[in-house]
Amino acid sequence: MKIVFIKDIPKVGQRGQVKDVAPGYGNSLLFRGLADRATPNVLAVLEVKRKKEEYKKKMIKENFKLFLKKINEIDIVIKAKANEKGHLFKAVSKEEILKELFIKTGIEIDTNIIDVGHIKNIGEHAIKFLDKENKEEFKIKIEAI
Repeated sequence: MKIVFIKDIPKVGQRGQVKDVAPGYGNSLLFRGLADRATPNVLAVLEVKRKKEEYKKKMIKENFKLFLKKINEIDIVIKAKANEKGHLFKAVSKEEILKELFIKTGIEIDTNIIDVGHIKNIGEHAIKFLDKENKEEFKIKIEAI
């Protein structure tokens, strides 16, 4: 019996995977809502979903490449409260940097794609991308209010 897994089942199959299983086990999975019969309609819907996912991943990569081109052309300045020695009262967060990047570039990126570190002083700081393909970094400037 051919089935399509609806949910991940450890050591058996992943969501979206088509697999041939014994009829009794297949019926058990169908009854529990963990799988669906691999009919031509279900397989066609599965193929459409895979193509959408591929397109989405491609667009994310294209969006990121556009972002990398724009990021090198702009200056990112974040203002924060600091004491006389240049130490910030509060560390600059990833969200603050991403918000400023979105304002400057108009492109929203995922929070897991940059490594901010611990920014607690005024001055220039290097921000690294955690992308496997692009080992680039950009600089931000922290100024005291």
